[in-house]
Amino acid sequence: MITILVGHRGTGKTSLLGRIQAYLPGRETADLDELIESGEGETIPEIFHRRGEAAFRSLEHRYLKDFIDQERERDAFIAVGAGFTGPLPDGVHCLWVRRDTDRSGRIFLDRPRLDPGTDPLDEFLTRFEEREERYRTWADNILTLQEGTEGIDRAEDRYFSRDFTSPGGLLTILPETVTTEDRFNRWAALGITLGIEAFEVRDDLLTPEQIRSVLRWLRTERLLYSFRDPAATPPHPWPEGLRFDWDVDLGPCSHGVPHILSLHARAMKDVGNRLERSGKSHLKLAVGVDTFQDLLEGHRWAAGDPENRSFLPCSPDGRWSWYRRLFWRQHQVRFVREGMGSAPDQPTILEWMRSGPESDRFAAVLGDPVLHSRTPVEQAGYFLGKRLPVLAVRMTGSDWRSGALDVLRELGLRCAAVTAPLKKLAHETCSKVTPVAERLASVNTLHLDEATNTWHGTNTDLEGLKRALEGIDSSGDTVVWGGGGTLAMLQEVFPGAAFFSARTGKQTRGPTTPRPGMVVFATGRKGAPPPAAWRPEVVYDLDYREGAPGRAFALRTGARYVSGLAMFKHQAEGQRAWWDSRLENV
Repeated sequence: MITILVGHRGTGKTSLLGRIQAYLPGRETADLDELIESGEGETIPEIFHRRGEAAFRSLEHRYLKDFIDQERERDAFIAVGAGFTGPLPDGVHCLWVRRDTDRSGRIFLDRPRLDPGTDPLDEFLTRFEEREERYRTWADNILTLQEGTEGIDRAEDRYFSRDFTSPGGLLTILPETVTTEDRFNRWAALGITLGIEAFEVRDDLLTPEQIRSVLRWLRTERLLYSFRDPAATPPHPWPEGLRFDWDVDLGPCSHGVPHILSLHARAMKDVGNRLERSGKSHLKLAVGVDTFQDLLEGHRWAAGDPENRSFLPCSPDGRWSWYRRLFWRQHQVRFVREGMGSAPDQPTILEWMRSGPESDRFAAVLGDPVLHSRTPVEQAGYFLGKRLPVLAVRMTGSDWRSGALDVLRELGLRCAAVTAPLKKLAHETCSKVTPVAERLASVNTLHLDEATNTWHGTNTDLEGLKRALEGIDSSGDTVVWGGGGTLAMLQEVFPGAAFFSARTGKQTRGPTTPRPGMVVFATGRKGAPPPAAWRPEVVYDLDYREGAPGRAFALRTGARYVSGLAMFKHQAEGQRAWWDSRLENV
């Protein structure tokens, strides 16, 4: 079977191909763009510039057909460009490779631009929905990659090798998978191979005809029927042995004792005593959770009778996904997702496959946003040796001030990386900090001293920045654009620099007529752009996100762009060194 990898620009299809070669030795892998460049003797940007987009799309179809004709009798993988318009050849398997950060947009410094006159981030986003729908229509399966995955990943290896012992999981059937029997069977076969416990049929997501089809295509023991729509008509006759989930808001159950009795479509604060056990039903609380305090209330409810209660916190943006992963083994009802699934708080397939041993402690990166954070990947190996999972927890300043850190401490948080703008709040919270953190009034690394039940902190950003800047020179002045919670650090590292507010664009410190040789971007906000006349040699960005405004500025000015990724890795190394002595007894 030939598998075609599709997905947005920069999502990681080409690097994934390299890892597939390691997971499946002997399989043929190819990148369509590389085949075209080799065959035509030109780079993709040169083809776009000299021949135009239409000619390039024609080449895509021709080279893809040649590859499939050559490899049709073997298992092979080929990645196509984000703009490939199809149609896909018959008889291939389509895998949509995505990341949850796709919607945030990406800026590329080394790829052809289709609309050079537009903002590079806008250019990405204008094509986003059209391509998203195309991939959704094509995909037999969807693989969501974790941010920062570069080397061999054990969960990916298990996914492609189909070598996985399942810790149990439910997968909701979405309408786009129920188009043809052949496509549905290809989709379901992967889940069955990986050990999906059951597939959920929701009567508010599928039409009666689609439900009848699923009941024909899958054995009853592999299904869970969920009553969610009061106007829906259940299957008749009712299939013998079909398990079902009844929403209490539908009123008294008319089909006997449900296997699962659920409460949805409410906020945690409105739950009251709506969900009470009757008969042998398992109780599932899957309501909207707004605050960490509400999260703790739901957690305590489930912990009061773990054999008969499951708590699945919900949000519009998936902010509680970390909770579902952390307490995966403590709840009997456990959903996973392909793509966005039926709820963004559900762990992805790969996250599900990373489910480690149950632990009553964990580590995290705290901040807002954290969806893009590489900390869970960067620190995973270190914390694995300490038997601590490491998660990304979205926390705002308001959350912090309202006691979110105390909630996390009760749930088991022991170590944390802290992102801006929480670093000053972390400093204020700690009972003991290192001299560098005290001097900067900023903490980016936390550890809970369990003997005193107090937080201790340090700051590894300063040393990380100094190491990252080694060898980066420019002939002009250094200008710092922004600063925020890193301002004290930047003033120490660049004492003679000119400082500008990213919010207003006005200068706040330093030489009055700077001649920018290096612009240090220290803001995640768009705010006011730097002056159009600036032409620095280097743009050094403290941000490593792919849609960071520093990237757009470097692209516009032609400056050499240096991402904050090196600083991130250096400061992460410092975090591990600081945590190490404090975790000797874990």
